[in-house]
Amino acid sequence: MLPPGYIRRPTWDAYGRPAFLPEDALLESFLRDLGAAAMKAIRTVPIATAILAWFIGVHPGVTGNDTGGIIPWSPENEVHAPAMAQAHCARFRKYARATSIVRQYGYYIGFECVWSPSVRP
Repeated sequence: MLPPGYIRRPTWDAYGRPAFLPEDALLESFLRDLGAAAMKAIRTVPIATAILAWFIGVHPGVTGNDTGGIIPWSPENEVHAPAMAQAHCARFRKYARATSIVRQYGYYIGFECVWSPSVRP
């Protein structure tokens, strides 16, 4: 059963031959289908963007990869930063080394992951 107002293609005339729809009906059907797809995209894109931003964006805690990362600065985070950085680098079997600390809110504690604990800068 087709939804109301949907135009089936092709339609058949009384003699069993395909009867083509007028141009206006084809355009109306196309725009109706396009509108339904656009509404689905309008509902889906913000949800997908929010989910993607959660996994990619900077959020509280350590953000980084196997070469290093950043930790948002706060007095509490500065105390725990060496352990947080070491736990992050340990996932890649590396050691953490601090590279920068800017002591202001909105800045970050930077670190890099190195192969040996005795590597010099």
